[in-house]
This record gives sequence, structure tokens and C-alpha cells, in this order.
Amino acid sequence: MLKGIQRRHIRLAAPATLEASVGLRIEVQVINLSPEGAMIEHREALSPGGSCHLFLRLGGAALSLQSRIVWSHVHSRRKGEDGDAQMRFRSGLYFPDLPEETLAPLQRYLTTLRPVPSNPDHR
Repeated sequence: MLKGIQRRHIRLAAPATLEASVGLRIEVQVINLSPEGAMIEHREALSPGGSCHLFLRLGGAALSLQSRIVWSHVHSRRKGEDGDAQMRFRSGLYFPDLPEETLAPLQRYLTTLRPVPSNPDHR
């Protein structure tokens, strides 16, 4: 977590069916989500301190969330379809100052999710 940023919202578990990407080319799985940030899992490294857009498809709405990459690390290694080992990363994103037209549909969607249980893997 960035110094001075305190989590004010409970994290909610995102369904595996949630369509998401970082930028236009990196598909991600959203692990958890709140109005102020998300934990994502992905195959390509992200640089903490950098910025990105998290694109979400929430039902009929497509949202672009301007994000700051707070942390990122290797989470696991898995065998890919070609048999080669693939690293999986997890990263924490912070959404500074989302505009109301983005925040309102995000908050409506969040009311449909369940809280994340306490777990060391969920920073």
C-alpha cells in the first residue's frame, strides 16, 4: 500500500466471469474490487508506481478506471498450454479520483458482490 493511503472500503470478491484488461492488451482476472482499488492477477509484469487503465465490462457498461499500480509480485508459476512454465503476477491498483460517471456504475455493481474473507494472499 502506498504511504498515506488507507483503505476505506471493504474489498469484494469479483466473479471469475468478470471481463477485464489492463490497457488494450493485457487480460487480467480481478480477484477483488472496491470503489478505491482492485487486486488483479495477470501474466505480464506491471511496474509499481506506474499508471494504467483497468477496463471492466459490468453487464452492459464498459468502464475505464484510471489506476495507480501500488504493488506487484510473482504469485505463482503454472504450466501453459504449450507445456512451458508461465509466471502469474498479482498487483494492487488504486483508483484516485474516479469521476462520478465511472464511480456510480462501479458502486452499483459492487452491491452484487460478497466480501473477501480474511486471507494472507489478499493484501
